Amino acid sequence: MRHLLAPALALLLLVGGASHAQEPAAPPVETETSSIHAPLDALLKAHVRDGRVDYAALKKDEAKLDGYLTTLDTTRVPGLSADAKLAFWINAYNAYTLKTILGRYPKIESIRDVWRVFSRRDHAVAGKKRSLDDIEHEILRKRWDEPRIHFAVVCASKSCPELRGEAFLPERVHEQMAEQEALFLADREKGLAWGDEKGWLGGTNRVVRVSKILDWYEEDFEEAEGSVLQFVVRRGPATLARYAETHGDDIDLEHFDYDWTLNDVERKAPQEDE
Repeated sequence: MRHLLAPALALLLLVGGASHAQEPAAPPVETETSSIHAPLDALLKAHVRDGRVDYAALKKDEAKLDGYLTTLDTTRVPGLSADAKLAFWINAYNAYTLKTILGRYPKIESIRDVWRVFSRRDHAVAGKKRSLDDIEHEILRKRWDEPRIHFAVVCASKSCPELRGEAFLPERVHEQMAEQEALFLADREKGLAWGDEKGWLGGTNRVVRVSKILDWYEEDFEEAEGSVLQFVVRRGPATLARYAETHGDDIDLEHFDYDWTLNDVERKAPQEDE
């Protein structure tokens, strides 16, 4: 009996090995996770103009956004690479922010018109209901020592960093965040500005003015560069570094007012009937 089993066992092993050899290799994680963000990438390229969102046009494509959100909920995040996870959660935040606005558009003027908008756990991501705060603070900020995240996630407001006109992708996420940081710190209307200003009691004040984002999350920027001022001096335009070198400690750090108005494209006023 032992001699009869041996050839049979050998045959089974041969067949099994041949079958296994014919199985196609699994695609790399980055390729898989880049492809799942393709629907969001297409929507952003179609409906984002210079950082503003054409919500009226996006509303017509809401079913496509819903399909992407379903994909986010069914994705097995633990198996992804670190960069794939980072891109995934940034995209999840931005996509669900868009969905939140579309749910009330065009009657909404600001994301803060939505009750408990940041704390409501009604966004299904990776098999669990989460809030925007959960994604930003409990996942992105807690798991990554990366202040540029604040320039990548966008809460649908004019004073936010501009919404990127493409999805974040695993193979480019650090490059994309670097571009977001540079773009925001080059924006003298809401990101970063500096210069001499007249003081209330006369004289001249040396002022560096930054977004309130750098105040709200001060500890993230301090951890990266020692202080908010050092962060913008080291990462902002070279002309600011020269200004700071000239004036040293004689600089006041101030903040822009934050405009929570919806980051919609400019709406055309309705024409009156002739």
